[in-house]
Amino acid sequence: MTRKQYGSIIQRSGRWYVTYWERRSVGGKIERKRVTYRLGPVTKRSKKPPADRHMATVNALIQNARPNTSSQSLTSWIRSICLG
Repeated sequence: MTRKQYGSIIQRSGRWYVTYWERRSVGGKIERKRVTYRLGPVTKRSKKPPADRHMATVNALIQNARPNTSSQSLTSWIRSICLG
């Protein structure tokens, strides 16, 4: 079961950003990395911009992603399936 992320909204240099954690493959290992995404400029209309649309996309990708728990490389996997 995957947890739903909401992200943290921050203001920096006159722009709104949302930060959240993402799992990435680095050198064949899965690592958690902090990701920052720019939402838009700061305006007088709202105190915090809605990050719901971007985080819905992030959460949908997390739900559909299958973690790569295998230490087998892509090349060796293709060889074992196609040429095996």
